[in-house]
Order: sequence, then C-alpha cells, then structure tokens
Amino acid sequence: MKIFDFRLLIFDCLLAMLLLLSGCSQYQLSGKVIEGPISTVMVVDKDDPRLHDPNNGLGGVALQTTLDPQNLNRIELPDALSQWSGEFAISVEAAGAGFLEYDAELMAQLAGYSVAVGEFRLPGRSKRVLVVLAPGRDGPRKKQNVLDETMKLGEPYLNDR
Repeated sequence: MKIFDFRLLIFDCLLAMLLLLSGCSQYQLSGKVIEGPISTVMVVDKDDPRLHDPNNGLGGVALQTTLDPQNLNRIELPDALSQWSGEFAISVEAAGAGFLEYDAELMAQLAGYSVAVGEFRLPGRSKRVLVVLAPGRDGPRKKQNVLDETMKLGEPYLNDR
C-alpha cells in the first residue's frame, strides 16, 4: 500500500512541475519571410537553408495570424511585422500553445507582392514557418467576420417565414 502512495505522490509532483513549466514559458511562432516564385506559407525544419540565407529576406511584411480559423471561437493573434532580415516571432498566448495541437492560419502582405495565406498546425520546437512572397499584384484580403458569416448561413431559413 505504501508503494502505491509513493508512486502517486511522485506522479502528482511530476504533473505539477510539467504544468508549471508549460505555463511559464510562452510559445512563439517563429520563421522568416523570403522572396520566391510563388506566394505560399509552409512549415519547414529549423535547419532549412532558406531560413539562414542572409541575402534573401523581406522586411516590413504585415503578418496576421488566426488560431483555429475554421472554428467560430477562433483566436485572432496581434498583428506583427517581419524584421529587416525577414525574420519574425509571434507570441501565442493561447492556453497550452506549444503543448496542445492548434491549427493556425497565417496571412502575409507586402506592397508589390502577392498575398500569401496558409493553414498549418502550430509547429514544434524543431520546425519554423517559411513565408514565400512572389512579386506581383498585392491586394488586401478581407478578414472574416463571424457574425456576418452566421447571418449569411441563416438567410435561407430566415426568408422562409
């Protein structure tokens, strides 16, 4: 009986330490914006050579990130800008980010470049986000409004009355 109590005590202590450690460190979505032939967003290994090329980076790129973009309770993260080197780090303050699985959508815009949008799972420590922007026509992409979407979906049912 004492062995069981001791194991339970050790398990409780390890669980408490895990919760404290995961709660204290803030997850950051990091990566780089570069120029390329096609605008896209992808998750790559942190050792990908494109992330470390000092001659290919786009600064001043506006980055908009949404967690769980397909859900009604999606989370809009604060907008960010890439540094002059193209690198960026976006703080993700959602509960369990980096520990639990979250889907994310990232949109990148810069004048004179096509907009890049991509959906992915929040990457682990060994991965980074690579945003590729192609020269071309830029245009703002309208953010989705949950209330407007809901009203449009309900219109067929409301008009029958």
